Amino acid sequence: MRRIAFIAILTLSMLIVTTLETRAQEAGTWQSVAPSSQSVNVLLTTPYAVYAGQYATQSWYGAYNGLYQSKNLGRTWAMSGLTDRGVTDLAYSEGVIYAATYYETQGEVGLFSSSNEGLTWQHLGPNYAGLKVALTDNTVIVGTKYNGIWTSRNNGADFTQTLTVTGTDKDITGLECSGTFCLAGTYVKTYKSLDGGSLWQEIPPLTGKAAGSFAVYNKVVLAGTRYGLYRSTDAGDNWNLYGPWATSQVGNVILYNKRAYATKKESNGSYQVYESNDFGLSWESTHLNSPANTQPLTGLTWLYTKPAYLFAAGFGNGIQRYAIKADELKTLAFLGPLWKDSSPTEQLQSITSYFDHSYPLLGYYLHSEPEAEKVTTLNFLGEKEAPPQLYYSSHDGYDFGLLYGTKLLAPASGLATYQYSPLGGNTVKIDHQNGYQTTYMHLQKNGLFTLSAEPVWVDKGDVVGLVGLTGNTTGPHLHFAVTQDKGQDGAFSNDYPDGKTDPYSWQDETADDPWETYTWSDSLGEHSGNASPLLWASLPSPTYCYVSPSDALALEQNPISLEAEEGSFPAPATIEIIPRTSTNTAFLENNLKALMHTSFKLTALDQLKQGLSDFTKPIKIIYDLSNAALNGIDPATLRIAFFNPAILLWESLSSTWNPIDQKLEALTDHFSEFVVVGQKTDPNPPETNIAITGQKDGIWYTESPTITLSANDGEGGSGIEKSFYSTDGGNSWEEYVTQTQVVKEGVYAVLFKSSDKAENYEPAKDSPLLRVDTSGLFKDEIALNGSLFTIATE
Repeated sequence: MRRIAFIAILTLSMLIVTTLETRAQEAGTWQSVAPSSQSVNVLLTTPYAVYAGQYATQSWYGAYNGLYQSKNLGRTWAMSGLTDRGVTDLAYSEGVIYAATYYETQGEVGLFSSSNEGLTWQHLGPNYAGLKVALTDNTVIVGTKYNGIWTSRNNGADFTQTLTVTGTDKDITGLECSGTFCLAGTYVKTYKSLDGGSLWQEIPPLTGKAAGSFAVYNKVVLAGTRYGLYRSTDAGDNWNLYGPWATSQVGNVILYNKRAYATKKESNGSYQVYESNDFGLSWESTHLNSPANTQPLTGLTWLYTKPAYLFAAGFGNGIQRYAIKADELKTLAFLGPLWKDSSPTEQLQSITSYFDHSYPLLGYYLHSEPEAEKVTTLNFLGEKEAPPQLYYSSHDGYDFGLLYGTKLLAPASGLATYQYSPLGGNTVKIDHQNGYQTTYMHLQKNGLFTLSAEPVWVDKGDVVGLVGLTGNTTGPHLHFAVTQDKGQDGAFSNDYPDGKTDPYSWQDETADDPWETYTWSDSLGEHSGNASPLLWASLPSPTYCYVSPSDALALEQNPISLEAEEGSFPAPATIEIIPRTSTNTAFLENNLKALMHTSFKLTALDQLKQGLSDFTKPIKIIYDLSNAALNGIDPATLRIAFFNPAILLWESLSSTWNPIDQKLEALTDHFSEFVVVGQKTDPNPPETNIAITGQKDGIWYTESPTITLSANDGEGGSGIEKSFYSTDGGNSWEEYVTQTQVVKEGVYAVLFKSSDKAENYEPAKDSPLLRVDTSGLFKDEIALNGSLFTIATE
């Protein structure tokens, strides 16, 4: 009779669940995705589904007491096995789901595993009622009723009892691991293990608290108990009670990125979900509309998409879904374009070197980055790489690869000053009168807004200078840097490097900015790094969408679009098109050229924010090149290329070019960085010769010599664009226009080179050594004879 009633109720409840559709959801709001008739007590996110486990007492008539799954963000749910077993806890690792069960069925109870998304289940471990399960490395830990904790070091093949319980302290109420650090709770005692669950030691401060959930972030630990929320900052040795919740029952605590979420029983008997952005120091309600006098909200899990979701579940609450708000960047958005007609996307794609958030200490001689860090750069996205992926370590600003002569604009008004240095060449600095100063290095001598060290007012949009080759540079570019007046004394010179700031802020939601919290001491005193608010008035926005395995894909962010058939992705995924810098395009083969502003990164991240490495079907990439500059490239050779970080090379995809609609297409079976490349019609740099004339007395010029440069781009070349010369060993370059008298005394060589209209740069050449003495100051030469210096007079 019971079985017939159970089937009838189950059919009805499944009909309700599978027809409950969710609407579009705003960040910071809750939606019901399964009604209270499908009450569950535990939730789990895997790459391919969200799982909801039900554990109801036998008195809850007709309970399914099994597992549900949703493969579409909770819109629909289906049964996934373990019927009548009572699912008490869930865990996931490397394609395997682990489920702790309470009721014995067909002689089996306790831990089960599935390696096929819940289609079939295998019994593991001791045959005792299971309450909790935790995973770390190859270790599976099961908390039971009456029989303590059992640990397996071989993924569940064999188990050994590692913690026994006695008397009334019979249930394992909480179990969590972070690496080899594990925590466990019973009604009376709380334990920790430092070796992945083999040896356990009691934590006296939590005795009698009935700890049921834990969250670990480095050495900071949160413990949810029946008598409040406890916090430890030393890996569980000492604990503090969160005062406002001193007598409240806490149902569950989890982490998402750097945030903590906890469920708490309110004074009216309802349960609420709270959020903390400082890992438990303070909490704010997410305003879940929960009915009064419900059972604890014991199920919490997060799922990555955009926006990311938090799922909460408990008896009498069904399953609720919360759209997590994205982190809000600290902003002081006052900077506009750096050059004429540059969009935020174009500016981003022109970056060749990032601000290094590890140690932006460029040129600071009293303190430098550790040896182990000197080959890596950490950018504002949290990406840490060595060359050629990221350039260059200790960089305190941004390099933008621009054509020689590009007009640079003041991105905001302020007081401009000029200075020259061997490192930065011709440099303009602007004090924007708001506590920030911007710096523009490597400018040409001509076209400077000011040549004065005294402040001159500059308006936003005024030309501050032209991209040049002065200072320490191997090619034309802008070095742009921002400094904050941390001392608020109006002098930026005493804020180096402490005040160095990244105008792109820090945009990695999973970690703190290391530069903001970095401290050191040197002969000048105590120093600390700097916070980096977002200073740009606008940023390029990535384009993204969520697709399930049954969805087709159509996603566009001009000039790139993606298309895929149904069934192209093996798991639900968030697909994103991200404008990318051109850092790596310098490592194309010499005869290839990357089209400007076609650099993009494509990502497919599953529900755990892990990249999908292989697709079921190929994805079509389409570039619309109708607005692209194809000068100097043979259109018949256009290809879509991807960067292979394993071999540090760009590889071309088989591509199809349609000259009528100006679109380039290719198929790919994976995502990475992509760019459009083509063979140069002129792959060879020009050849430059130098002629030097002037009055001489022996080997000495007695008047300033005149240099004449003649450049040839060869037959079929694109033509000479510019010629340059340097009289200081390449520290500074001047554009050659016509015969030039070199006014410099002493012994030196003139370096010279040219570029052509296909942007090929000739390696620098040396002139014969010049000896110039127009004032009779160099009558003597210093000669080296063995190891002794002697003076020889002509």
